[in-house]
Amino acid sequence: ALEDENGQTYYINVDTVYARDDMGNDEYLTSSGLGYYGFLNKVGPYLYYVTDYEDMLDAEIDRYNTETGEEEMLWESDDEILFMTIIGETIYFESDDTVYTADLNCESVTPLFKAEDDFAMVSFTKDGIFYTEDSDKDLGIYHRDLNGENKEKIGEGYSFCVDGERIYINALDKNGADTIIAADLDGENAEN
Repeated sequence: ALEDENGQTYYINVDTVYARDDMGNDEYLTSSGLGYYGFLNKVGPYLYYVTDYEDMLDAEIDRYNTETGEEEMLWESDDEILFMTIIGETIYFESDDTVYTADLNCESVTPLFKAEDDFAMVSFTKDGIFYTEDSDKDLGIYHRDLNGENKEKIGEGYSFCVDGERIYINALDKNGADTIIAADLDGENAEN
């Protein structure tokens, strides 16, 4: 779910995008009918989302114009499209173990870098690209600039969440118990 600059709330329920007014009433906007929607973003009048048909059809990046009701498919892949996030005028996403960028019309889709094995998690923020890979035996958490350059290991753990100026890492302590580590985005100043 998301709230736009005008206070309008939009959300996805399985295969349908809804708008909810301030009285709690839901308005159906569009539905895939066959697959699942995910990764909802809004820029101007457009809602952007991924449609995943679970191996029946290609996965798609779609957008819906909230002013005209027009829906259009922008880009498709025969693999899943995951972690789609829009920062400024750029769409970031992962597909087929490759991180891509695209303009808002997906007329120019550019691969940035490929995982050494499989991405386990990817998070795109204004501060860069944070990710883990399934192949990393050290459970490394990595950071790159938004252009895909300057790979740097910033921590170890099996999942994470980036929130503002901190990263929260789910890791195992020296006794093998789950712990949450909070650190600066460069991995410094870590604390349990």
